[in-house]
Amino acid sequence: MKQSHRFFLLLLLASVFPATSAPLEKRGVIPNFSLQAIDGRTYTANEIAKADLAVLYFFSTKCKPCAAGLTRLQKLAGELKEKAPLVVAIGKQSTSELRAYAAKLGLRFKVASGDQRTLRAFQAQYVYPTAYVLGPEGRILETLQGDHAGIPALLLSLAEREQQREEPGVAREIYASMKAEGDRRGIVQAGMGYSLLKEGKLATAESSFRELANSSQVQLAVRGHEGLAQTHYQQGRLDEALVQANSALNKAPDRALPHLVKAQVHYRNGNIEEAGQEVVLASAERTVSDFDWQIADAHYAKANLLKKTKQPTLAVASYQKALDHNPYFVAALSNQGVALQEIGDPEGAMKAFTDLKQRHPGDRLVDSLLKQARAAIAEKSDIERQRYIDDLAKDLIQQYQRNEAAAARLDDWTSPALALSIVGLESRGPEDLMAREGLRTALQEELTQRLQSLNIKVVERAVLDKLLGELRVGSPPLADPDAALKIGRITAARLLLTGYVSEAGGKNGSVGMRLIDTETTAIVLPLVRHETGPIDPAEIAVDFSTKINAAIKENYPLRGRIAEIDGDLTIINLGKKHNIVPGMVFHVLTEGKPIELEGRILGYREVQDGQIEVTRVEELMSYAKATGRGGRWEKTQKIISR
Repeated sequence: MKQSHRFFLLLLLASVFPATSAPLEKRGVIPNFSLQAIDGRTYTANEIAKADLAVLYFFSTKCKPCAAGLTRLQKLAGELKEKAPLVVAIGKQSTSELRAYAAKLGLRFKVASGDQRTLRAFQAQYVYPTAYVLGPEGRILETLQGDHAGIPALLLSLAEREQQREEPGVAREIYASMKAEGDRRGIVQAGMGYSLLKEGKLATAESSFRELANSSQVQLAVRGHEGLAQTHYQQGRLDEALVQANSALNKAPDRALPHLVKAQVHYRNGNIEEAGQEVVLASAERTVSDFDWQIADAHYAKANLLKKTKQPTLAVASYQKALDHNPYFVAALSNQGVALQEIGDPEGAMKAFTDLKQRHPGDRLVDSLLKQARAAIAEKSDIERQRYIDDLAKDLIQQYQRNEAAAARLDDWTSPALALSIVGLESRGPEDLMAREGLRTALQEELTQRLQSLNIKVVERAVLDKLLGELRVGSPPLADPDAALKIGRITAARLLLTGYVSEAGGKNGSVGMRLIDTETTAIVLPLVRHETGPIDPAEIAVDFSTKINAAIKENYPLRGRIAEIDGDLTIINLGKKHNIVPGMVFHVLTEGKPIELEGRILGYREVQDGQIEVTRVEELMSYAKATGRGGRWEKTQKIISR
């Protein structure tokens, strides 16, 4: 063909098929549209955006690969039933033509006719099929077009998203359905192996990865070695995990997962610097991976390490990168909220926790984290309260330094004001670089609120945090029992609640606590609870606070004296400072017969001589009415809440 003819042909093609831009980019949001479907309904972008996982499949009835893709999606929907993703097929032809076409193929999902505006918005005017895999809020997770939108590519993308959604069983079913379609690169088998790992079927996963690792093809062997590295790590075989990770990296130095496994092993062994080096390599731009969730895991691990090394602002950015690659990442969104809280952005934390709650309404930890964020927002706007906390922390330290922390008792009988501090909750067990944060502070907040509802005075966490800052005590602050007792005494708290939280992969764990008397250092109450599922801070707080309340009532009954008697009105020397509330009942004691031994009076038996019920409370005293009365009561007569 002559050069001039070729040039003319190119001009003609350009005029008939104008240049189009590439499909919409990943991580963007789908544009608005409203289309008439073959069932008579109207479907909009907003409706589709409500789905957790959806496929927009643009096709033409003249396109043979499109027919194969639609048929395969219909088959997948039948296999997965209620767990199938939402599929909306948008055809280029008219509604009537599409209705006949859908009936011919047996399509039972949503089919709509695309107008030119919508086709243009999705860059789907000329090339078919064009498919978009969508996540929450209509976010574009994958764009596939033409030959790249074939059945294997679409199914692989859907399987990966199911893995991200914590639906490994569904992902495994999709991978299994692809075996007949070939797996030259070993990605299907690797994907199935990771699904098995998520399901806890470690032995089966190991067998699948070992088969890949023994392959003579380098790319298959690499996928096998890195899969074995992850498997051995989850099995607790750390040395073998390192061997397999290094085997993968020797063949392919830029693979993300082997570096991440090495980082996890180093971190668990306490080698933080080495873990940091591997995390940087795992999350670098040049690293490659078969699955987006592996890149997300690498950024998440980096964020966790930044947070643990007191760099929460940088951690927030890395959590966002993790979410860019895996928008379903519960732990990343949760930890991002915790980090935002740490840098003084409770509004940002609130948004993160609210988003998480909407996606996972059954997540009990996020309920507690939401409470913290709300309280922090209210506290942030309360300047007077911040000033009060600052002044209180300074006063407490000065009193302690002058040995005045414990207020002098009025007498040897009246109870001092009793308060409780919750400090020193620490993590116990193997350190996990991929752990979800926030459980310890959530448990502390839940315990505080629950104990306060039982009329037990608890030193607020804001005051404790301020004290720790003034004293320059590190965090986790008080693994040292002596340091914990010191904080308890500074706050003038008679009781100290301290302990540990131990988690095993977020699925089970235990919580252990001790209620300690700061004056005697005696353990008043040991508390232990083992969980078979995720630790629920609110549930544990209810259980522990009930037992703590019973122990306090038994070991520290409120005692006081009658300050004044005016007819039926009795005034006692206990008030708000002692956590007295209307409705409390006290027994009035009187001196009974003497107790003698060998002619010596050892003391007098105290007997109940009636009851009083508190009706009104002031700061240092309360008013009460007699509900039962024996003899004549006098000023300074003893009372007790038992």
